[in-house]
Amino acid sequence: MTVKPWQSWHHFDSAEDAIEYRREHGTGGWIFEISDNGEAVLFPWQSTPKDIFNSVFVHGRIGRFIGTDERKTWSYDMAEKLGL
Repeated sequence: MTVKPWQSWHHFDSAEDAIEYRREHGTGGWIFEISDNGEAVLFPWQSTPKDIFNSVFVHGRIGRFIGTDERKTWSYDMAEKLGL
């Protein structure tokens, strides 16, 4: 099965690495920084926060969403905004 570019995601050892990759490659997309281990996942730009909450990488975990403006929002604050 071929993965289309918009269906791919990238895993990083830190949020800083994910931010740098996004900046260098112009990918856009949310980054989710996992709070218990500091790892981060860069999601395709089409992914909504709700999509991210339901992903295998994030489901049931606490962390921070990092937008393209590099502002960080805790997952529980984002869930409250979305009514989840």
